[in-house]
Amino acid sequence: MKKLIKATSLLTSVSLLEMLLRFIRTKFIAVLLGATGTGLLSQLGIFLETLRSYGTIGTRRAVIRQIAEAKEGGAGRLSYGEVINTSFFLVLLASGLVSMVSVIFSVSISKGIFGDPSFYLYIIAIALIIPVACVSSLIAAIIKGNLDYTGFAKCSIWAYSLIILITPVSVYFFKQWGAILTYFLFFAFPMVGFFILNLKKRFIYFSKKINLKIMIEQFHDGFNNIYGEALSGTLKLIVTSWITSKLGLSEMGIYQVVITFTSVYLIILIQSITGYTLPAIASSVNDHEANEAVNDTLRFLVFILSPVILSLILIPEVFIKLLYSRDFLPAIPILRIQLGGTFFVVLAASFSTFLVAKGKMKALYVSATIYPLAYFTLSWLLFGPLKLRGVAIAYSIASFAAAVSNYILTKQNFALKVKRENWVLMGVTFGWIVVSIAAVWFTEQWVVKVALLAFGVPWFFISSRLEERRVLWDKFRSVFAR
Repeated sequence: MKKLIKATSLLTSVSLLEMLLRFIRTKFIAVLLGATGTGLLSQLGIFLETLRSYGTIGTRRAVIRQIAEAKEGGAGRLSYGEVINTSFFLVLLASGLVSMVSVIFSVSISKGIFGDPSFYLYIIAIALIIPVACVSSLIAAIIKGNLDYTGFAKCSIWAYSLIILITPVSVYFFKQWGAILTYFLFFAFPMVGFFILNLKKRFIYFSKKINLKIMIEQFHDGFNNIYGEALSGTLKLIVTSWITSKLGLSEMGIYQVVITFTSVYLIILIQSITGYTLPAIASSVNDHEANEAVNDTLRFLVFILSPVILSLILIPEVFIKLLYSRDFLPAIPILRIQLGGTFFVVLAASFSTFLVAKGKMKALYVSATIYPLAYFTLSWLLFGPLKLRGVAIAYSIASFAAAVSNYILTKQNFALKVKRENWVLMGVTFGWIVVSIAAVWFTEQWVVKVALLAFGVPWFFISSRLEERRVLWDKFRSVFAR
C-alpha cells in the first residue's frame, strides 16, 4: 500500500491538473455558451473519444505490458525497438484511416449524432485531431511502460498548465471553435513535451523492421481493447444521439453534468492509479504478487474516491454551481442516480486490472461485452418512459453487472482472493452510499447532509488499518512541516 501511494502520487497530481483544466474549460463553456453549447461540445467530445478508441487500435495496454515484460526479462535494445516501431506503424495507419473516413462521411455523421447535417464542419475538425490524439496516447503508454512516472508527470503538468492559461481566452473569443481548439491542445502540448523528454532521456528508438509477432500480439490484445472501448463508446454515442435528437442539445447539456462527474473526473483518477498497477501486475512472477497489487488497487481506489462520490451525492448543488452555473441544477436527481453506479465502476476497474495485465483474452471479451450491452439495452427500454433518469438507471445497473462479472472472471482465471478487510471496506461504503441516496431523495435538509458527511470519520476508522492511518498521518505531518 505504501509503495502504491508513493508511485501513484505523481500520476494523481497529473490527474488533478487535468481535472482543473477540464473544470476551466467546462466552466467557460457553461457560462459563455449555455446548456445548448455545452450539449453540442459534449456530443463532440464523446465522438472524439470514440474515434480515438478506433485510432489507437487499443494498443496502449499491450504496449505498456510488452515494454514492462521486456524490461523485466532483460530483453535487448533491438526487441524494445521493434515494440516501438510496430506500435507507431499500427497507430499511425489506423488513426489516419479513421480520420480520413470521418472527413469523407462528415455530413452523414453529423446527421446521425445530431439529427442535423449542418454540424459537419465540427465533425471534420474533430476528425483532424485524431492522429495527434492517438500518437500522444501511444507515447504516454510507452513512458508508463518504462515506469518513468516523473518524466510523464513533468511533461503533462507543463502542458496542462499552458492549456489552462490559453483556454479562457480561446473559448471567450472563439466560442465553440475555441473549445475545439483546446481539445486539440490537450493532446498536442503533452506530445511536444514527450518528444522533448525523449531528447533528454531517450525512450523512443526504432528498429529497422516491423516485428510480425509483436504486431500480432498487439493487434490481438488491441482488438480486445478496441472491441471494448469502441463498443462502449459507439453505444454511448447512440444513446446520447437519442438525447440530442429527441430532447434537444440543451437537455444533452444537462446530462453532460452527469457525464462529467461520473464518467470523466472520477475515471481520470481510476486511470492514473491503474496506470501504475498494470505494469506491476504484468511483471509479477506469481499470482500472490498480482493478488496483492489488485487488493491494494481496490483498497486505494475505494478510499480515495468514496468521499468524493458521497460529497457529490449529498451536496451536488455546490459542485454544479462551481463548475457550471445555476442553470444546470436540474441535473441533480439524475446525477445522484448515476453516482450509485459509479461505485461499482471503481470495483469493476480494480478487478479487471488482473485480466488486462495478464492478457486473458476470452475473459476480457466477456468483460468488455457485458457493460455496454447492458447499458444500451436498458437505456433503450427506459429512455422512452423515464427520459434522462432512465439512462442514469441503466448506467447504474450495467455498472453493477460489470463489477460482478469482472470479479467472477478474475476469480475463475487467477484464483483472486479479496481480503476480508476489503470486503468490510466495500460493504460499509456501499451502505453509506445507499443510505445517503435514500435520505436526500426525501429531504434536502442540511442537518441530514452534514450528519451523513460526518459519517466519513467512523467510516475511515472502521475500514482502515492502523498501518494505513500511520502512513497518512506521517504524510499529513510532512506536508505541514515544510
